Amino acid sequence: MNWVSAEFKCPISIPSANRWDPARVIDCSCVASPPSARQSWQRFLLPQASSPGTRSACTTYTFCAEYYGVSDLGGQENVLVAVVGLTPAVVTEALYGLSVLSTERVPVHHVEIIGTLPAIELSRHALLGSRGALSRLVRAYQLPTPTIRFHVLRKSPGREPLMDLRTTEDNHAAWLQVFRIVRALQPRSQMILGSIAGGRKTLSHALVLAFQLLGRRQDRLFHVLVRPEQTDNPHFFFPLPGDEVQIDLAEVPFLRTRELNVPSGNLDLSTFLSAVQTRVDSETEPQLVFRLSLDGRIETVSIAGRTLWPNTLGIRLRQRDLYLWLHLARLRSNHNVRATDYPCACCFRTPEQLSELVPPTDRDFPQEYVRQAMSRIKSALLEFGLPLEHADNLRFRGAGQRPHTTYGVHLSPRCITITPAG
Repeated sequence: MNWVSAEFKCPISIPSANRWDPARVIDCSCVASPPSARQSWQRFLLPQASSPGTRSACTTYTFCAEYYGVSDLGGQENVLVAVVGLTPAVVTEALYGLSVLSTERVPVHHVEIIGTLPAIELSRHALLGSRGALSRLVRAYQLPTPTIRFHVLRKSPGREPLMDLRTTEDNHAAWLQVFRIVRALQPRSQMILGSIAGGRKTLSHALVLAFQLLGRRQDRLFHVLVRPEQTDNPHFFFPLPGDEVQIDLAEVPFLRTRELNVPSGNLDLSTFLSAVQTRVDSETEPQLVFRLSLDGRIETVSIAGRTLWPNTLGIRLRQRDLYLWLHLARLRSNHNVRATDYPCACCFRTPEQLSELVPPTDRDFPQEYVRQAMSRIKSALLEFGLPLEHADNLRFRGAGQRPHTTYGVHLSPRCITITPAG
């Protein structure tokens, strides 16, 4: 059994039975038949069994969607992505703000509406049809008619639509689906405009997160601000010409991490988040460089282009401590694991495994020597003028519970360089 989610082309006014035109299936394993006007749209949210002779579908989305309009995206369109709750007016308010209120008069060619099943049901009834709010907005201001697509969030592929976002599982499912919607739209749009005015706060946060991870320079986020008397009026969807009603469209700034060039590919959201965080950490962490002689002796240790050892600052470091640090830094530099995976068996060592680097007089108690060396290096780094956070990442330190503590460098492997002199 699979969730059928079909995309149809039809006029944005009331669809009739003879005007349905199946365009393409978005996320299902069978081709849906054109529904009659009397058939409930919920038919496309019910499990459907695959039948002989059906063709497989693309898997751009993993949720339920319906499409209304006259054209597909061709790569040059502006797309409004709106999260909605039980106030569908946020969609027309955003369109009014962008196309009428804004000095730029941004044309919106396509609208993607995301919400739970009750939210989408309410939005469809309020927005569509010749008397729907969207048609009234288009007529009132002579705007181009956008195509529109509804996305019903669900718990996971193959499961029922979400009625609300109440549990951790529900919220994670919503975050993932919003992320995938935005990612799928990018190669097929000129500009993506996000509206965070509707839905639960977690759904708005999901859209902000998707824009932070994927947003291009031209993509923008907005919040619609309406006076309380309009917010509480279920019949208000946008100001009519001549009205004194005030709507504000506030642009929401967000940090774009797309330029870090972390490929999202088909990564799930949590893996992509970890990859972005690792890249951010590596961009902000200082570089640790060990320069060695041809016979492997340490000649210099530098941090962020400044020489830590040897130095004329009076900062003293024991050579045995330096070689212990070098050994653990080399292990870390050779293993490209995420910087949050501690302890790592490839990068971290027990005191007993490090005993050959401990002075003979201390080999009976290697853990004590390793801890003292770790403390001495930290003191030197702080004396060198580094902030505590950088000092803790640059030095080696322990991970895990005693008596099973292992030691290693927590710095990102990208930030460690070991090079021979010459």
